[in-house]
Amino acid sequence: MAIVECCFLRKKVRMARYLLIMIAALSCVPVMAQVPLNRQKDKWEVSIFAGVARGGEDVHVTPFEGVGSRDVTLRFAPGYLVGGRITQNLGDHFGAELDYSLANQPAEFRNLTPTLQLVHLDNRVHNITYTVLFYGMKRKSRIRPYAILGPGLSLYEPFGPSENVAEALGLNLVNRWKVAGIVGGGVKYRVFEQLGFRFDVRDHITEVPDFGLPDVGTLQTPGFRPDGQLHNWQFSTGFFYSWSGR
Repeated sequence: MAIVECCFLRKKVRMARYLLIMIAALSCVPVMAQVPLNRQKDKWEVSIFAGVARGGEDVHVTPFEGVGSRDVTLRFAPGYLVGGRITQNLGDHFGAELDYSLANQPAEFRNLTPTLQLVHLDNRVHNITYTVLFYGMKRKSRIRPYAILGPGLSLYEPFGPSENVAEALGLNLVNRWKVAGIVGGGVKYRVFEQLGFRFDVRDHITEVPDFGLPDVGTLQTPGFRPDGQLHNWQFSTGFFYSWSGR
């Protein structure tokens, strides 16, 4: 019995010790946020990130010879996201960055033909963007929220065994490049003089890719006529390293 009580007390002491460490660490955050930084050491930044990409699901009215039209659905499932960025800070409130990201986003077609109701595709999206950052705080601030705006390119690329299955079903798929517009925002938190973390939310807006499918179908062949815009959301976290560049 005494051994059990002793072990219980040790656990309580250990938990209390961990709690005190966490309280002490959290109490340092607001203090650190008030400490000014050397703005000459963050002219350039390089960062890597990971997160989640979320596409959408839309119905596209597609004409079919002899049967009028059909409602064809294209859905992009959520998938993982990885990438990197190079950032140049310009003054106190502006920056510019070049960004590459790779998102694994399976695609799903429904109702392509009367006999082809469902097709799954392994699909990845390559994104190349050049965006301008509008910072809400000066460069010497440890916490810096920002807005994002800029152009880019997105490549929708079917791959893997599902592409062969689609070809056997009569779908000759091709990769599609699309011009993108990027809007969003985020926040950077500098832990040390040249090292910190960042969180980003971005919407990559493109036309809906057709993957090379004909825009008019028949009773035997598929058809897909995309219209409107595709909103491909990215939610990412990562860390960055900055230097003066001199």
